[in-house]
Amino acid sequence: MVLVSQAVPDLVFLDLPTRGMDGFDFLDYLRERKSLARIPVVAVSAAATNGDLHRAWEAGFNGQLVKPIVMDAVEAELERIFWAHRQVQR
Repeated sequence: MVLVSQAVPDLVFLDLPTRGMDGFDFLDYLRERKSLARIPVVAVSAAATNGDLHRAWEAGFNGQLVKPIVMDAVEAELERIFWAHRQVQR
């Protein structure tokens, strides 16, 4: 968490099941901090049921990728996320 605060990234890929703090908790951590709240965050999961995907959208993730990751899916998701990000900034 300290690294994210020191060097604010343009985008975060966040594996949902992480050690110690799950992806949903880490997303909450980012969204609660003014300097980090607008960073686009993509949920990454191998166990992507419809319920998991719905929960990620409701939690505020900007996008989702399902493992195994296919580069075409990454490209499409990034285009969608950054297009939406530019629209909000106008």
